[in-house]
Amino acid sequence: MSGWRCLPCLMEILVITACSVPHRQEEGLPGLPQLTIANFRPQIRDQVQQAYREVEAKPRDAGANGRMGMLLHAFEQYESAEICYRRARILDPSRFQWAYYLGLTQVINGKGEDAAATLGDTIHLDSEYLPARLKLDEVLLSLGRLDESERLRRSRQPIIGWDEWHSPGTNSRHRLNTTVRLVSSGRVSERHTMP
Repeated sequence: MSGWRCLPCLMEILVITACSVPHRQEEGLPGLPQLTIANFRPQIRDQVQQAYREVEAKPRDAGANGRMGMLLHAFEQYESAEICYRRARILDPSRFQWAYYLGLTQVINGKGEDAAATLGDTIHLDSEYLPARLKLDEVLLSLGRLDESERLRRSRQPIIGWDEWHSPGTNSRHRLNTTVRLVSSGRVSERHTMP
């Protein structure tokens, strides 16, 4: 009977191993990220395992891939999150959310040129979404693409109070106050200011 006490431990090892080995790559999609589930805190581990199993069961489901990306993104697993967002974006290229989150992780991962292209795509999907426009401008400036940055700023300046938000020397508190004022005045909706 003492052998049965080891069964839960053995099952956990099998699940951890299964999530850590390479998986068959779906045609046209990057492979699933290689996760070391054992490195996650116990309370997070179950969530990650569940999301991973969902993607394994439905590898061509953009929502499942994107949700796993969001979970990994929230726990600062940026490289793995980027892979999941890329998969979701390939599966559902018209979904703004996957393009935007992919662009954010590309910025975090130091892939400025890729991020500029992806965030540019988000602007084509929703030209009024302020956080995407601001992040794209930030990336363009960091890449030294000043003309593109200037064109982006001029394209919507009267609508969103861009100068107030993006003037030199502004800090997070000033930007938050500006956002609250713009939303309160009705010049910008909350949807266009919150990711």
